[in-house]
Amino acid sequence: MRLNGAPRLPVGRVYQLWIQRGKMIERGPVFTVDINGRGSSTIPGGVRGADAVMMTVERAPGADAPTSAPIVRFNV
Repeated sequence: MRLNGAPRLPVGRVYQLWIQRGKMIERGPVFTVDINGRGSSTIPGGVRGADAVMMTVERAPGADAPTSAPIVRFNV
């Protein structure tokens, strides 16, 4: 996942990825963006067999389950 021009988050917040496989939602990596809104993260193991990849904003260092609706969702 690469972001460009994304909003910088307040201190103590991170972007977090989630991988949906059927009804299961797996915790993914967290990341932040630089002053230009650029940031990236890879998903260990990739997205093979996934139905969707989602992104939420969470409190650092991340959450075990999404605490809000995704701000982005990509069907795989």
